[in-house]
Amino acid sequence: MGYIDITSNVTAQFSSFSDAFAFADLPYAIPSWDFFRRLVASELWQQQVAKFEAKVPLKVLPPVGAGGFRVLWNNKRALPAPAAVNGLKYRTTASPLEVELIRAWGGNPTPMAFTETYNALANGVVDGIHVQPIWTYSFRMHEVLKFGTETKAIFAVQLQVMNKTTWDSLGREVQAAFAAAAQEAADQANAIDEASEQTYKEKLRAAGMQIYTPSAEEMALWRKPGEAIWEGAGKNVDRDVIKIMLSLR
Repeated sequence: MGYIDITSNVTAQFSSFSDAFAFADLPYAIPSWDFFRRLVASELWQQQVAKFEAKVPLKVLPPVGAGGFRVLWNNKRALPAPAAVNGLKYRTTASPLEVELIRAWGGNPTPMAFTETYNALANGVVDGIHVQPIWTYSFRMHEVLKFGTETKAIFAVQLQVMNKTTWDSLGREVQAAFAAAAQEAADQANAIDEASEQTYKEKLRAAGMQIYTPSAEEMALWRKPGEAIWEGAGKNVDRDVIKIMLSLR
């Protein structure tokens, strides 16, 4: 609508407008920070940017990691394996892939805005969230949560986007300078973000949170239903895109 010129959000939140970045939201699609950097620098990413921009009146700017991997938090009990989830209510984004992931792990997904989540946790509307450590700490979610499990399923990719009319009004010379500055900012932000991922886990532990790292055997139990989603809720994700993504590993 043009009420704002620029904003930022995770790819999953844009899924209702375009499926261009759905492949990045597949569970266990992005296994590391190094792979994330290769992915967003690839021709594949630029092709998906073009697909997104052809459908949505936005200009996509260089993405950032947005806190790295999501952690599965709750305020009821430790979750060493999916069997322990057993009906816990989870706030999710509107992404069908995230909704299906929580369901595959045995939880009850409840899509809602992140700004509503603290009160929902405090009032028992939901029992947990699937969110990166930095946002869990920065929004004081540790006050209404207790347990976390490092499932490593979703590496959150955050898009910076600008209103297309605003972008077009800049002119080519300013656009080039703006794009270069945006890339430099994203590179710096990703370096800071990667370094701080462990820092925020430590802050959460110091605040009383228990964070569990599954063993190799337990991680396989988390991965199996997560990867099964590729042929379930993720069946409509472009297979050629997935093939190219996997070739980058």
